Amino acid sequence: MGWTGVTPGSQRQCWYKPALLVFLGLLQLSCAFATLENVVRQERPATPDEIQRLQIVRQGQRLSPQVPMTLQQGDEVTTDAETTVVINFATGTQVIIWPNSRVSLASIRAFLGELYVKARGLFRVETDYAVAGTEGTEFLTTVRGNNEVSVIVVDGAVRIESTRQRWDPVLLRRGEQALLRGPEAPQRQSVPQETLAALQRRVADMERLLPEAPAVEPLELPFRIFGPGPRVPARDRGGRRDGERRRDSEGRRDSGQGTSDKPSPDSRETVPTPRSSDPR
Repeated sequence: MGWTGVTPGSQRQCWYKPALLVFLGLLQLSCAFATLENVVRQERPATPDEIQRLQIVRQGQRLSPQVPMTLQQGDEVTTDAETTVVINFATGTQVIIWPNSRVSLASIRAFLGELYVKARGLFRVETDYAVAGTEGTEFLTTVRGNNEVSVIVVDGAVRIESTRQRWDPVLLRRGEQALLRGPEAPQRQSVPQETLAALQRRVADMERLLPEAPAVEPLELPFRIFGPGPRVPARDRGGRRDGERRRDSEGRRDSGQGTSDKPSPDSRETVPTPRSSDPR
C-alpha cells in the first residue's frame, strides 16, 4: 500500500507503509533550512563515537554526523533503539525524533516512529488519509506499523481533515488525541492527565540535556552628547544612571543653583587648549 505526498511543483507516489508527511508552511525552503541540534543516547548527551551511530543520508550518500550540523531538504535521519535527536528549523520549530524512527526532511516525512513537534508558525501533518493542520502548538505524532497514526495535542489546537473528504474536520484541543486507522474517521479521546504529564516530563528531561544558549547581557554603553538631540539612557562615567543624573539636576534647580542649556562637563567632550600667555 502506498501513499502520495505533494511537494511544491511536483507530485509523486512513494511506497512506504505507513507514512507521515509534515509540511513547513510560510517558509521558502533553502538548501540549509534545519540544524541537528543535539543527539541523546540513553538519556545523556551522546559521545562523539556514539553520534556516528546516527544515520544521515544525503542524495544516497551517508554522511558523518556531528553536533551541530546543518541539514538540507531531502536529508534522511534514522535513529536506532537508543538514540534521540533534536532538530531545529529556521522558523523556530523544534522537532524531537525519538528512537527507532526514520524521517526524511523532504518536508519532514516520517515513515515510522514518533515525532514531538513544537511548532512556531504554520505546520501541516499529512498521512495517506488525513491532514492535521496547526499553528504555534505542541503535539506528538506516532506512526505505527499497522497503518495507525495517533496525534496527541499537548498545547494549542490541531485541525484534522480527510484528504478524501470522507468525514467532517475534527478540531483537537489541549489534552485530546485522535486515533486514525486507514480512511476511517478519527476517534477523538481525552488524554489521561497522567499520560499528558508523563509526556511533558519526557520532553522536559530531553530539553534538560540540550546545551544552554549563552546568556546575552544587555549592551549598555557610556556616551557623550556633542549637541542637541535625544539621549539614550546609559551610565555616566561616575557609574550613575540617567535617572540619577536627572534627580541631581532637579535637586540643583530646587536649591537655586540654576540650570543651563549648555551640556555639562560630565556629558560632553572636553578638548584641552593651550593656555595663552599674559601679554603684560
